[in-house]
Amino acid sequence: GSILFHEKLGYRHVGTFYNSGYKFDEWFDMSWMEKSLGEHNLNPGKVIEISKLLEKFTFEELIS
Repeated sequence: GSILFHEKLGYRHVGTFYNSGYKFDEWFDMSWMEKSLGEHNLNPGKVIEISKLLEKFTFEELIS
């Protein structure tokens, strides 16, 4: 059900966590799915330290 639904939306199955969820007195496996949300840049540039970003922006601006 759910896996087929997500595959039709472009997700792919990348892993399974066995007996990782417990509800209704029963253990369940959990499937891990992924979907690329955009193109990957071959040269993404340098990582900017959070301290440098906070010199220019407030925390609220960074997360909005």
